Amino acid sequence: MISINLGGTSEIDIVGLDALQVSLPFNKEEYDKLDDNDRIIYFASKFKEGFRLAATNKSIPLDGLYGILAEFQTNGFKNTWVAKNKIFREHNLRVILNCDFNQYDFHLNVEIYQWSSKKLLCSGTVIRTLPGEVFFDYLFKDVYVRGEHIVITQFLDYDFIQISLTEAQKGHFVFTFSKCPKELNNEEHWNKNIHDILAMLSSNSTQ
Repeated sequence: MISINLGGTSEIDIVGLDALQVSLPFNKEEYDKLDDNDRIIYFASKFKEGFRLAATNKSIPLDGLYGILAEFQTNGFKNTWVAKNKIFREHNLRVILNCDFNQYDFHLNVEIYQWSSKKLLCSGTVIRTLPGEVFFDYLFKDVYVRGEHIVITQFLDYDFIQISLTEAQKGHFVFTFSKCPKELNNEEHWNKNIHDILAMLSSNSTQ
């Protein structure tokens, strides 16, 4: 791991178990004057500076890291990845869970295809949270078809989001949240997660 610590002098240390920490100066007054886009560019420059300094101490894949940073910038500084891509042949469906993570928020987007024709039937966003793994990492794990629903489970594999299978096959994206399982005995936390997601989704729709 390479850790870049803003707020120190240009120093290099080994911290934790075996992490290379690079400390770089940070001017808060200068940073506070930047707009959101310029702040991202600023952090990207600090990554590049940190990588360059780290390479003076350890052999690291500097060109590769620069390439990743350049690709990240080309992609608008967004992390996007496929969380799940599953085929349900008995229903002639392919369901893909896509993640979109940027400085403003995180989205879990669902795409539902007819498997045989590769036709997109419908799609939609089922989760939106603040931009941090602590807010979304435990909210989804896998996707299944159970009865009349396409189900997205949370980290303990309990059903959390239900997408109407019938409506999806008609081209309509309709989803609801599951009730808290009695064995979890944590209905308040479960419902708070749902409330927070719905509030973020509602806010997103008005932007």
